[in-house]
Amino acid sequence: MAASLAAKLMELKKVDFILCFSPSIEVNESIEITFTKIFNRRFDGLLGALGGIYTYQSMSSFSSKFWQLLKTSKVFVILDEVHHLKGTDLCNANAWGEEVLLNIQNQAAYTLALSGTPWRSDQAPIVLSRFTRPDNTIHCDFVYGLQEAVDNGVCKKPNIVLIDNDKIELGTTKDSKAFNSIAELLTQTKFSYQSLINNTQIVHYILHQCVLRNTMMPIGQYHSSRSLFCSPVDLRKI
Repeated sequence: MAASLAAKLMELKKVDFILCFSPSIEVNESIEITFTKIFNRRFDGLLGALGGIYTYQSMSSFSSKFWQLLKTSKVFVILDEVHHLKGTDLCNANAWGEEVLLNIQNQAAYTLALSGTPWRSDQAPIVLSRFTRPDNTIHCDFVYGLQEAVDNGVCKKPNIVLIDNDKIELGTTKDSKAFNSIAELLTQTKFSYQSLINNTQIVHYILHQCVLRNTMMPIGQYHSSRSLFCSPVDLRKI
């Protein structure tokens, strides 16, 4: 969607350069591939490129000469996973949010803030967002839900299968303890969820079930919404 919107703005000559920011290099790589494919032009931030993509962490290292681009050109700024950026002003902003407030807000020709989860667990305001009164609910200009995506054929209908184990043993041959579920194991011991998804035997079992059911599934953990693929690093390993 962001790339299509950017293409339309370029067609209308509303913008002449595009900057994208995201929380991770892995996300950046995906965005770069998409924009390069849509525009059939480089998107590496170098001379002659359509635009560039950077992580939020890198913003603090940019000099004033970099940000001057937003004042002298019509720049379209896309902020992916914007809920990582906190603050409506410098008093309540985190480091990433502060960079946006100082250098992007009121400077870019257009901004697009994207989030699949437009809220923060600490209830702090998200940068560049508007909130309704008196309940302080975030106001989204455009909402595209999972059901719409499934109906439009953009996404496949989720097929979620929970996997659990009622005969878990943790310990050594001399001293072990039994657990009736994964949730019980995680709540009653210091055994981590990360250790589960890094366990080769568990991963092989889950992948085997995926092949049998032609789906991808999270480990059965009823007290958490975290899925098996909790990070790009884990995904590469699997």
